[in-house]
Amino acid sequence: MELSLRQFVGRFSRIAALILAMCALLLCAAALMPTQKAYAVTDGWNEWGTCEWQIENDILTIRPVDDGDTGTLGEAYGIYDAPWVDEAPYIEQISIPKFIKADKIGAEELFANLTYLESIDGFENIDFSETLHLQGLFMGCSSLREIDLSNINTSSALDLSEMFYGCSSLKVIDISTFDTSNVEDMSYMFYGCSSLSDVNLTGIDTSHVDSFKAMFRDCSTLKQINLDGFNTAAATSFEAMFKGCSGLENLNLKNFNTENVAVMGEEDELFGGGGMFEGCSSLASLDLSNFNTSKVKIFSKMFSGCESLQELKIGSFDTSSGETFRGMFENCKAIRILDLSNFNTSRALDMESMFAGCDNLQTVNVSTFDTSKVEDYCAMFKNCYALKELDLSGFETERAKSMAEMFSGCSSITELDLSSFTTSNVEDSNDSNDYRGIERMFENCSSLRSLNIASFDTSKITNFQRLFAGCNSLSNLDISNFNMSNGRELDEMFAGCTSLVDVRIPDNFIGNSADQYYGVSRIFYGCNSLETIPENFSFGSLSISSEDDIFVYTGDQSFLPTYYNGTDEAVLNYDWAGDNRRLILPTSEGWTQIGTCEWRIENGVLTIRPINDGETGVLPSMKSYQWNSPWESEAQNITKIVIPKPISAGKSVSSLFANLTSLTEIEGLENLDVSNTANFDNLFSGCSSLTSVDISSWDTSNAESQGTMFSECSKLSNVVIPDNFIGPKCSYMGYLFSGCSSLVTIPVNFHFGSNPDILKEGVFSNYSDGILETYYYGTDSNVINYDWAGDNRKLVTSQTSELAGTVAIAGDPCEGVTLKATATLEASCNDAQLRYQWFDASNDQQVSEVTDSVTFTIPEDSLGKSFYCVVTDASGKYTSSLKSNTVTANHAFGEWEVTKEATCTEAGSQVHTCEKCSYQETETIPAKGHSYSTDWTSDASGHWHACGVCGTKGDYAGHVLTEWTTTKEPTCTEPGEEKRSCPTCGYEETKEIAALNHEVGDEWNSDATHHWKDCIHCGESVIDEDHNYGDWTVTKQPTCTEDGEQKHSCQTCGWEETEVIPATSHTPSDEWSHNATDHWHVCQNCQAEVDKAAHTFGQWITVTEPGEFTPGEKVRTCEVCGYEERAEIPGTGHVSDRQWHFDGTNHWNLCTDCGNQINVEAHDFGEWTVDIPAGCTTDGTEIRTCATCGYEQTQTIPATGHIYGEWIVTTEPTCTEEGVESRTCENCGNTETRAVDELGHNFSADWSSDANGHRHECTRCDAVADEAAHTFGDWQVKQAVGCTDGIEARYCTVCNYEETRTIPGAGHQPASEWSSDASGHWHACANCDDRLDLAEHTFGDWTVTADPTGETAGSKERTCEVCGYKDVVEIPTLTPGNPSTGEGGDVGESSEQGSSEQENGEEAAAEEADATPQTSDPLGVVASLMAGIVLISAATALVTRKKMLRR
Repeated sequence: MELSLRQFVGRFSRIAALILAMCALLLCAAALMPTQKAYAVTDGWNEWGTCEWQIENDILTIRPVDDGDTGTLGEAYGIYDAPWVDEAPYIEQISIPKFIKADKIGAEELFANLTYLESIDGFENIDFSETLHLQGLFMGCSSLREIDLSNINTSSALDLSEMFYGCSSLKVIDISTFDTSNVEDMSYMFYGCSSLSDVNLTGIDTSHVDSFKAMFRDCSTLKQINLDGFNTAAATSFEAMFKGCSGLENLNLKNFNTENVAVMGEEDELFGGGGMFEGCSSLASLDLSNFNTSKVKIFSKMFSGCESLQELKIGSFDTSSGETFRGMFENCKAIRILDLSNFNTSRALDMESMFAGCDNLQTVNVSTFDTSKVEDYCAMFKNCYALKELDLSGFETERAKSMAEMFSGCSSITELDLSSFTTSNVEDSNDSNDYRGIERMFENCSSLRSLNIASFDTSKITNFQRLFAGCNSLSNLDISNFNMSNGRELDEMFAGCTSLVDVRIPDNFIGNSADQYYGVSRIFYGCNSLETIPENFSFGSLSISSEDDIFVYTGDQSFLPTYYNGTDEAVLNYDWAGDNRRLILPTSEGWTQIGTCEWRIENGVLTIRPINDGETGVLPSMKSYQWNSPWESEAQNITKIVIPKPISAGKSVSSLFANLTSLTEIEGLENLDVSNTANFDNLFSGCSSLTSVDISSWDTSNAESQGTMFSECSKLSNVVIPDNFIGPKCSYMGYLFSGCSSLVTIPVNFHFGSNPDILKEGVFSNYSDGILETYYYGTDSNVINYDWAGDNRKLVTSQTSELAGTVAIAGDPCEGVTLKATATLEASCNDAQLRYQWFDASNDQQVSEVTDSVTFTIPEDSLGKSFYCVVTDASGKYTSSLKSNTVTANHAFGEWEVTKEATCTEAGSQVHTCEKCSYQETETIPAKGHSYSTDWTSDASGHWHACGVCGTKGDYAGHVLTEWTTTKEPTCTEPGEEKRSCPTCGYEETKEIAALNHEVGDEWNSDATHHWKDCIHCGESVIDEDHNYGDWTVTKQPTCTEDGEQKHSCQTCGWEETEVIPATSHTPSDEWSHNATDHWHVCQNCQAEVDKAAHTFGQWITVTEPGEFTPGEKVRTCEVCGYEERAEIPGTGHVSDRQWHFDGTNHWNLCTDCGNQINVEAHDFGEWTVDIPAGCTTDGTEIRTCATCGYEQTQTIPATGHIYGEWIVTTEPTCTEEGVESRTCENCGNTETRAVDELGHNFSADWSSDANGHRHECTRCDAVADEAAHTFGDWQVKQAVGCTDGIEARYCTVCNYEETRTIPGAGHQPASEWSSDASGHWHACANCDDRLDLAEHTFGDWTVTADPTGETAGSKERTCEVCGYKDVVEIPTLTPGNPSTGEGGDVGESSEQGSSEQENGEEAAAEEADATPQTSDPLGVVASLMAGIVLISAATALVTRKKMLRR
């Protein structure tokens, strides 16, 4: 019992001590832990960094936390990082009353998008001295009107991009105090400062700035910018730098260094991109002669919209790197001349709109352009109104994909030769808003008279819209080479080509697929000079309507005569009248055209037929209510109309046959197709002699107006109409039969149609005296109930009697013969409307329809058949019918006629013809057989006996010839002859023995004119040629007095010819040479004296009058050479005025008595003194002074010329591209450049290789040489096979490249039991001992296996849950605490582990102490006291335990 108590006390005391010690450690840690903040945010304020902010009364105030002395703003990397971003609409003013520091990394967009911000107070209190990024600092502050930037320290700033972006109210910006020595990006810096009139950039350092993109974009009121201090040596982009500076009037960029710039044009259209000077509409001149553009790739839109630019100096531009020139000079409306002959465009891909809108451009030199890589020429010269000529002969367009609108609007160009153009890759875009292909390529080239596009390949083009529209000076055009098989849109292709006379188009200009086309309207609209439509023009399978206006004539004529020699029926039948044209077709002689028909009047008969007696024709539409038939002038002479073949009427037949007052008969109305006709007004009106009309075959279903159709046909008694004569569309039939006083029987099938609104007034108006009795036996109630009385008629509807009379058939019946039935009626039946129908007598079956035709043509295969005719009354008045006699169709043949004579081997034939129907019956005549000759006939192939009748060869056999016998020996020049013969037939064969030909000797014979060689056999000259002399060689030079000599030799035979070189004669100098007695000319060749003679002097002339004490001087001059002889005049005693007078040569005194010059002397000049030094290219001046009279003489010092230093390479050459080197004048700094030859490849001697092969690589670039596949040797084992795969390798015999492949291994055999050690567990392979499935242990919780005591260590263990491995760790002995320090001892954990944790804790605490201000905490003091108490308690417990254990 006592032992158990001791154990209990021991364990309890240990556990209590452990718990208390842990509590003490936790409390100490809490006590030592620093507080997170050493400040407090003022109530109502918002914390950011160590600053606080609030918005009150629309004022944003930023200050140190708790209104301290200083603070630091938080990080700002974009618009959403500033904490007041959501309050932006409420901020009108910013106040910064105390010093605060911006974040080191960034203050990006710190005040961005404060659109209502008007002013900032205390901005100088923000310290930006360590801030790297100030991008977008005031971006979008569109109401900000002024800001003081004088005290801003930007010395650390790298990025000032977008700093004032969108500050559209700022008028003045002064950043002259900015330290920008580290700035790399100034893009978009003043973008959108549209009110800015003054920007001070004096002194800013731009030496490290890489991008100036859009720096001043849209500063539209800025008139000038001083950029003299700009250092742009590091710049790579000037994109959109001055874009939209529409007020900018002057710009001096002389100091710009552009040697590293790659972008001067629009690279990025979406994000503020554009051309460097795009939209600078007030700039009148621009000097960029100093620009180095050798690295510039993008020139697009560089000068676009510079509308006032008249002078542009870009002659020094190096465009060799340029890839896109799109819109480079677009809308430069004032510029007149552009010489771009220096442009190197060898890398150019895009020239879209390059000169578009250059309204006044008269001359542009693009003849040197290399366009071999250009893909886009769209709108390149669009609207260059003043451009008169273009030389594009050097353009290579193999890669071109788009030429749409390329010359559109070039209204002054008269000639374009594009025969060198290749367009095989030009194709359309799927985007309807994207002009590609060749659409509108020549639109509105209104002065163009000559266009050569013979080389155009249009096989990929679908859109030809307005291709030549508005080319109103173009008279001839050949596009017959065009491939239009893929054409889909042809709208207005030639519209407005008012001068076009001849156009040649390809076959299938419009294809045969109706589904292919989107539009073909107005193709030739307004082509007012195009009178001849191309013969091969066709509408294909398209259905063309009048609304398409294909050929509309817009000139002054009422109808333009138009010619078409083609055969397309759709073209022939086109509504030409609707396009204000009249189609003129070639007609038969004596005929006149109408539509695609022709007509003539002969012996009173008007015949209308298809043109040229074709198969079908179309009549044009007639104008309504106008007597406009083409035969109107001969109307009174027409007694009969014949329409022998099918023709179609137009939309209107109004008045077509009107007023033919003599017309009695119409034949062939069934051939007139009116199925598409709408207007029948007045068709037969006024045909007062016509008694009968049959239109029963007509289809009037589309009729809309049938008024007055038969009006005033006063003798018309019989009219046969189709069922539904008045169709469903008819709206007017007024006065249809008005004035038809003989028409007393209305057709039984007549009715008023189905249109309830039809206008039917006066349909049957009777203008004769009395009421006309009228018969109608139909059933239409509308007809019966018609107001007959109103038309002065009385209707009778009951039938009266049977038809009485006889019918006889005329004609000799046979196949194809036309029979005619003649009805003879009794007088009482004369008003019957007779109808005829024919029957087969053998079965009484009808063989024709009921018609008004009295004729019937017997069908083929009717021989032996009998026919009869039945006649009925169509009016319904007479009820019975009449039957004719029966006739039978039989042939009646004449005599036989031989049509083919019989031969020896072939039968002949003979025919006889039926005299009734012209049917022919044929009979065979037997062959006669051969009649052979007894004599042989022969040729080279053989011999035979010939038939005397037909010449057939009998007993044919080949020759058996004798041996050849020579009959004539050959010579050098003439062939010989030999013969052989056939003994059977005597045939003789001769052949030529070739001439022996000359054998030429080796030696040449020659004379002065030619050389030759003779045949060694016959002596004849065989080779005879003129000498072929070499160049003359001078053997003796001629002199002035002696002839020279020259020779040349025949290069074939050596014959030498000599020629005299005449003496040159003297060449006297222009100036005379002379001495005191003679003058002469010096020969310029030999210096001889020529033309020597004595002087011929004139009179003496006093030069200097003699003075009192000085002699005078006189002179006389040789009249030939101008030599002057001088002599002294003795002095006369002149009195000098003692003042010097002078001119450029002499000085003198004047005599005070006589005023003459005395003491005349030449000036006594001193040394020349430089007045203005000469420059490299400018002359200087120097002065010297006469020592006697003081006269100053000035002369020019010529320019010295440049003194250049050494050449310095500025662009290193590569293997394939030239470099550039420059040198600078030591005097004036002028620089000139020249190309450095490309280096050529330097291929390494060592092989480079990979799996694909080996090669020698260039040490300077990516080029390779000697590239080849590997040549491998045999496979060799590199790693032996075991459980794992082996490896074998083979090596290239050239480069030693190693290629390996796997040899499959046998595979491991893992043991079933786990093996393990402290690091982990695995399955061991039974074969190779490899560790398989190797992994770290997965331990469970620790289990104490022996408790530690103050004297002995304990232990604990944990077990791997996978393999069972046990990890055993010693628990150190318990160490008592130190009561004097309050520190506890170890409580069962490793001393090493505890030490490590303590060190880590101390380090963390130290870091925290450095980062956060420390302050005292009352809670921490309490915790420390509690920790001391707990530690003391623990120590006491341990002591007590030890004492109890001792007991």
